Amino acid sequence: MDLIEATKTGDVSVVRRVAARGADLDARDAEGRTALFHALPSCIGFNLPRESEELVRALLELGVDPDAVDDHGDTVERWAARGVTAAIEASDLRRLQALLRGG
Repeated sequence: MDLIEATKTGDVSVVRRVAARGADLDARDAEGRTALFHALPSCIGFNLPRESEELVRALLELGVDPDAVDDHGDTVERWAARGVTAAIEASDLRRLQALLRGG
């Protein structure tokens, strides 16, 4: 299991365990996104996991690059902001509230 897969579980203990085993902190998916991108909401319909804030903190403590840029030129901050924008455009109040709580 790599760090991205571990992050997708939403379980901070799994993320820490995989990192302790020497996982590449800078590993990227097919679109150039690091684990930190996967710990955040996005514009493509992912729900914000309750554990998102813990995951983000753990990944940053482990040394994942907060300034990573994906293959589309998006930063982690821009990626998260797009999730908020998508929720506003969809008038999805519950999702927007979840995104804002997690951010």
